[in-house]
Amino acid sequence: MNIINEHINKSIRNYSLTDLQTLFGEWKEPKFRTEQLFSGLANPSYRAFSDILTLPKALRDRLETEFNYSSLTIGNKQVSEDGTVKYLFNRIPIL
Repeated sequence: MNIINEHINKSIRNYSLTDLQTLFGEWKEPKFRTEQLFSGLANPSYRAFSDILTLPKALRDRLETEFNYSSLTIGNKQVSEDGTVKYLFNRIPIL
């Protein structure tokens, strides 16, 4: 199973430590990088992957292209007859 293809542009906050270890293994990243990422995600002052300076820039850039850092996901979308669009957002609990 290729975890990368299944999870492009998904919220990183949906992943367990084990999921991230599997993903980083596929990416040939050292195992300790997953713990650095997990710690960074738990830091409330960080707003983007670029804030997690313990990770190499190349890895931060890759995470930025593959995943959404936000803790919001679209729960429901409604389009009215006049074209008005309404969204209901779900908040993913912070790790």
